[in-house]
Amino acid sequence: MAHAGWRGTARGMAAATVEAMREQFGSRPGDMRAGIGPSIGPCCYEVSPEVQQLFQGKAQFAEMPTAEQYRNLVRESAVFSIQQQPDGGPSLRLDLWQTNRNQLLMAGLLPEHVELPEVCTSCNLDRFFSYRGERGITGRFPALLALREK
Repeated sequence: MAHAGWRGTARGMAAATVEAMREQFGSRPGDMRAGIGPSIGPCCYEVSPEVQQLFQGKAQFAEMPTAEQYRNLVRESAVFSIQQQPDGGPSLRLDLWQTNRNQLLMAGLLPEHVELPEVCTSCNLDRFFSYRGERGITGRFPALLALREK
């Protein structure tokens, strides 16, 4: 199980997790299954041009920069869009769902093995907490993962 907000995604967390599972457990990417859980969606996730520059490799994190082996993957996987605001101004949006899905596919997972429910936590405040959606108010919800013997 891995958590990848924008910072983790910009560092290639999904691909790094696949690589760690391959190294530690001998897992084969083509046999792996992944589910991308509820998170803020591209409908609500406005980011700054500086965030986009990190994904594009035009800038690096001051601490813990993206590993060299993941920089092209991060650049090629990133999905951004521009939405017009009601006031007419542009809003840069990051699609964490598709970006992480792209990273998993580029790391060798099969498309049919990546589950993407596309549930936006900011649009569903009655069911989830969303730091952005609730303007700094936060809470927690658990996620569980278990290995089982065959």
